[in-house]
Amino acid sequence: MENVPSSAPTLRANWLSITGSVRDHNEDAIGIYESSPASFFVLCDGVGGAEAGEFVSEFAVKRMLKTFHEAPKSPATNWSAVMEAALRDVNSEVRRVADEATARSGKPVMMGSTMVAVVIYGWNAFVAHVGDSRLYHWRAGGIVQATEDHSTFSTMMIPAVNPDGSIKRNVLMRGIGKGATIEPDL
Repeated sequence: MENVPSSAPTLRANWLSITGSVRDHNEDAIGIYESSPASFFVLCDGVGGAEAGEFVSEFAVKRMLKTFHEAPKSPATNWSAVMEAALRDVNSEVRRVADEATARSGKPVMMGSTMVAVVIYGWNAFVAHVGDSRLYHWRAGGIVQATEDHSTFSTMMIPAVNPDGSIKRNVLMRGIGKGATIEPDL
């Protein structure tokens, strides 16, 4: 077992949020909640091409922050289970709202977001991730991507190529609102 310092780690959070070249508005939402001895960080990005991405990402961040606030901050807390249950609730609510909008409009309404969240408790990090928003780990001057994108262009998948040699567009494979169930990486 690795020798862990007795003092709490020093945390520095940084984020970058850009509108990008396709949309005229930003659909990112970021939340930070520090409650000694734990800290919580969450980032959601509304899915491009879907309805109300900025509202879905904001809703997801707020729900995750509420869950963190209400969770016991003890060594016995199973943070992975807490985040997974909260993410399943968020997904169900987004699907419910999308289904209601579909019924009202008479045409399919898709709503979605990506999410990456981390609880830091002492020297332990608990991560929940779905989609292509990324978590990086920076230590001793080096940076390493800590999550794998759930998209067709992820580092573990070869992009599909059309017969004419052009690359097909990047498609999100997993995300909030993408399906009736959600399977985050934990």
